[in-house]
Amino acid sequence: MPSPRYFVAFGVLVPLCALACIGGKGLIDDTLITLVYARNWVELGLPLWHEKLPPVEGFTSLGHTAMLAGLIRLGLAPMAAVVAIQAAGLALLALLFLRATRKAGAVAALLGLAVLLFNQPMLTWLRGGLDAVPYAVAFFGVYLAYRDALGRGRLGPAFAACAAALILLRPEGALVSAGLLAHFALVQATARSTALGGSTPPARPAPPAPAAARAGGATDWRAFAVVALGLAALVGALTLWRLDSFGQPLPNTFYAKRAASHLSELGDGVRYVHGWLLLGGGLLTLATLANVQAGVAGARLRLMFIAGQVAVVIAAGGDSHHGFRFMLPVVPLLAIDVALLLDRLRGRLRVGLVALLALAATRQDTLLPSTPPVLRGVATLMAEEPSPQDRLLGRFLSGSRIGAEKLAEILPPGAAVAADDVGALALYTRLPVLDGRGLNHAGMAHAPKDPERRNKWGTESLGDLLGPDAPAVQLWFPRAMPWRFPAPGAETPDCTSEAEVMSRRIRPIEAELQAAYLCVSIPAGMAEGETLWLNTLLRRDRPDLLSALPGGSAVSDCHALLAQLCPREE
Repeated sequence: MPSPRYFVAFGVLVPLCALACIGGKGLIDDTLITLVYARNWVELGLPLWHEKLPPVEGFTSLGHTAMLAGLIRLGLAPMAAVVAIQAAGLALLALLFLRATRKAGAVAALLGLAVLLFNQPMLTWLRGGLDAVPYAVAFFGVYLAYRDALGRGRLGPAFAACAAALILLRPEGALVSAGLLAHFALVQATARSTALGGSTPPARPAPPAPAAARAGGATDWRAFAVVALGLAALVGALTLWRLDSFGQPLPNTFYAKRAASHLSELGDGVRYVHGWLLLGGGLLTLATLANVQAGVAGARLRLMFIAGQVAVVIAAGGDSHHGFRFMLPVVPLLAIDVALLLDRLRGRLRVGLVALLALAATRQDTLLPSTPPVLRGVATLMAEEPSPQDRLLGRFLSGSRIGAEKLAEILPPGAAVAADDVGALALYTRLPVLDGRGLNHAGMAHAPKDPERRNKWGTESLGDLLGPDAPAVQLWFPRAMPWRFPAPGAETPDCTSEAEVMSRRIRPIEAELQAAYLCVSIPAGMAEGETLWLNTLLRRDRPDLLSALPGGSAVSDCHALLAQLCPREE
């Protein structure tokens, strides 16, 4: 019979985590980009951005895209496929964690699980989508399999499978796997040398010698070679496939987000890790350090994994998204050390609990009554509106869905749209979308980078896409909202948040837009008694598009007024 801790975990903590996620902000637009590739993979046989545009690998995670495509092929709706992957990831993380802490006391293990489930990166990316949760599952699986492999002196199928998943889910998975293979070979060779009477370097204490080496047995180098060659073959096959399909060895997003200076990227990475340490639960690393100091089994290996991930994140320059996505893989390891630390305190459990909350209750608002996402999740589930799809999208992206579908009604099939925020636009219009940030446009991704820009969201090259081949331009998300383009001669509107974004984005390309495009505000429905508007730009030399606008649409030359509406940031 399962331990009672499993009933508490899956009967209380995991459902509370799911409710907190439902009460969150919604999916991010990049998740919809991945869904575009997955849907086209099913419908067209290849993971394309659009059948009329050149092939480009605008998705970072081949594994995540393939999982979505597989579920869609089985008949699931795209949004249901996202939910299925996230739910499976949540359940697997909880199950693996409980197995990893089965020797700890039940209370300590469940408190550690609470740290895992209600940590900021976990809640943010369970709700936001993308590949963060599947990658965290694979990373945790690699840690557990590698820990066991060190103890046996043999890399087995579990490690090979988890490492292969890591490689398929993100490109840096190959670096992690290669580092672990090198570490395994070094540890085994050192332990074997010591067992045979060789000298031991007088440096810091080494990790505990594998059981096989301590007993004088031989490390299974044949199994090591099979695993290493198999993983190398997988990386080689992926690289050849990318070169053949897309003409480059890495995903297009890697090139689009590269800065002009690698030194500036390293600085961004250091700032990212610093923010995680202060705001994202990174202080929980103190629990790992305390366990290392106390000689707790496995603590030094977990510290190595954490340090390795930190190094990878710094080298990559951090991440543009909120919620410390790149640090989610180490959260299960930190939670293990929290559980083991609390278990060691036992009689002083209250002291440990206070320390835990002081260190890293990174999302106290999840359960405390001031701003409780759990209760918001309950309210969301009980509400009659909106539809399940819009509940998952969240208010912002559901507005983008409405606006994108309205734009698809007025543009002819095959008409291209130039834009910066492209996920909802491509998913719901099914039109060819020209990506000004370069994530889904190979030419833009490889263009020279501005040394003055950090470039974390991709290039800013929307102006290079303007022309007859782009009859429509979307300055911002195609969001239906109670704001419309200001009309010259009318009362000057306030500098609202929507106006500020539009004003900032139109300034660099004001002259080009003024010469060739008109500002168009299209009624896209009602909400709370207000008209919702889709704000887009259409070419002046396309009277067929202008004549197809629905009644009540407003057409104007708003460019100069909009560019000056909000003051520039100094």
